[in-house]
Amino acid sequence: VMLDKKGDLWAGTRDSGLLKISYHYINGIPQLKEQKHFLSGIGIRSLYEDSKGNVWVGSRYYGVYCINKQGNIIHHFNQSSGLTSNRTASIAEDKHGAIWINFYSGLDKLVPQEASFRVFNFSRFHNFFTNIQAIVIDNDHALWLATTQGLVNISDGAIENTEPLKTIITSAVLGDSTYRHFTGEKINLAYR
Repeated sequence: VMLDKKGDLWAGTRDSGLLKISYHYINGIPQLKEQKHFLSGIGIRSLYEDSKGNVWVGSRYYGVYCINKQGNIIHHFNQSSGLTSNRTASIAEDKHGAIWINFYSGLDKLVPQEASFRVFNFSRFHNFFTNIQAIVIDNDHALWLATTQGLVNISDGAIENTEPLKTIITSAVLGDSTYRHFTGEKINLAYR
């Protein structure tokens, strides 16, 4: 469950999707005002409200959804769009508006880009694969990860913006032939 900034209650269920429950108080007793149902049949694992009031929903098998204030799904990320896993454990947002998603096998970062996000596989880049249970971002904007091996602290250096290193091929071995010290000349090889 999660209470959003407007006071609405969001409840994720294992088999029945997501409920948004709006209520008001009459004589100190909460009264149901409205109930909306989203993502029917999707097993919900985590909920997070970002700084823009969007609700991020982590699912058991289908990745992550972002629902705007009007109740529309505006983003959906899963393994097909680059996430490490479809099984989300928790979600957090850093000071730059990046959304961090952790799985039981690692950590991904959704980097804001124009009207959407670009998936950066943080765990793959850093070879950091561990069973992460929860993620929290502190006041100094450092990430704290609760893992099965203990507590991990990460200071993000926006490594996803670093240009990749130039690849230089210095030799190639094909069967019993070795090609070395390329000087820029074009080498033609048989398709076999």
